[in-house]
Amino acid sequence: MSAPALTDANVVGALIARSRKAKGVFQSELAQVLSVQQTWISRMERGLVEPTPTQLLAICDRLEIDPETFAGLPLLTRSDDERLILAAYRRIRTESAREDAIRIINSIGALQENASC
Repeated sequence: MSAPALTDANVVGALIARSRKAKGVFQSELAQVLSVQQTWISRMERGLVEPTPTQLLAICDRLEIDPETFAGLPLLTRSDDERLILAAYRRIRTESAREDAIRIINSIGALQENASC
C-alpha cells in the first residue's frame, strides 16, 4: 500500500505538535483547554481528525501561534458535513473501497445536477 497523502490536517497537526512540544505543553493540558480527550489531541496531531476553526483559535491562543499561520488552508472553510464525509473516507482501509465511495458520491452529485435541469 502506498504512503498516505499529505493533507492540510497533517500539516496543521504536525505544526501544532511541534509548537506544543516546544512550549512544554502536554497533550492532556491542550485537551483540557478544548474540553476534549487527550486521545483526540493525539489523533489531531497525526492528521486523523481536524480541529474546527474555533478549536484552532483556542489552540493558537494557548500555544501562542499566530492564527495567520493557518490562513488559506481549506480545513478552515469546510462545513460540518464536509468534515464528516472526509472523516468517514479516511476510515476506509482499502483502495477499492475508497474508489467505490468516490463513485457513490459522484453518482449522487450527478443525480442532483440532473434533477435541477
